[in-house]
Amino acid sequence: MLTTLPWRIQTDIPAITLGVPAGTDLLAVPRPAPPLANPTSAIAQALLAPRGTLPLARVVAAASPEKAPVDKTATIVVSDITRPDVPYTGPASILRPVLRTLEAQGL
Repeated sequence: MLTTLPWRIQTDIPAITLGVPAGTDLLAVPRPAPPLANPTSAIAQALLAPRGTLPLARVVAAASPEKAPVDKTATIVVSDITRPDVPYTGPASILRPVLRTLEAQGL
């Protein structure tokens, strides 16, 4: 049986409590960060030189080394589209740098 622990999330709506598996690493943002002046550029730079991990391109290259790049897949999860302040589409899309990195790796 899976052991879960309660975790309370503060949102714009009333707080919700979720059961998460014991031992799950949870990331909480302590306070809102100021908006980025150029989100696309900042994300592209973070993908090239992230803190505490390998660049996305190296992670993709190392994943399933027995597979050809064309046979690999990736899943991208984003918060819902109802958040108007997050640019998912258009020239400032925060997804473009991620998609370009994956495409450069042959995905």
